[in-house]
Amino acid sequence: MTIKYFLKTSVFISMSAMSMAFAQVPEVNNQNGIDYITGGIGLDESSAIKEEAKRWPVQIMLSEIMEGKAVWIADVDLTVKNANHQSVLEIKTDGPFALIKLEPGIYTVEATNKGAKQTRRFTVVHGKPKSISIFWKASPENSAEPANTQ
Repeated sequence: MTIKYFLKTSVFISMSAMSMAFAQVPEVNNQNGIDYITGGIGLDESSAIKEEAKRWPVQIMLSEIMEGKAVWIADVDLTVKNANHQSVLEIKTDGPFALIKLEPGIYTVEATNKGAKQTRRFTVVHGKPKSISIFWKASPENSAEPANTQ
């Protein structure tokens, strides 16, 4: 095996692995001029979103507490409001993660899972990614209750 062949093969394998990792990040969507990604179903997509989150101003993580363990959830309704209480983004998540490109400022996110709503207020500061965790307690009736986060 020649060194030239080895180098070409190594470069090809590296490029293929990189393109596969990038391909696992869900498509960027846009609403009202705001870019966002939702997803994180499966280990590969979840890992890709966690890596991608480092480049986004806001990351929201959604889970339920079942039998003492956090379980990622999807199909959560998210409404983001600006400091004037105007809705700037309304989405349903495709997985446990939402990455949102918001301008610096003060915002509120309302997250509704199975009829149970939670609200978080947060500030976006340029260059400082914000991570928000929202979780509910799962109840036996298959509905969710806001978890005590204090």
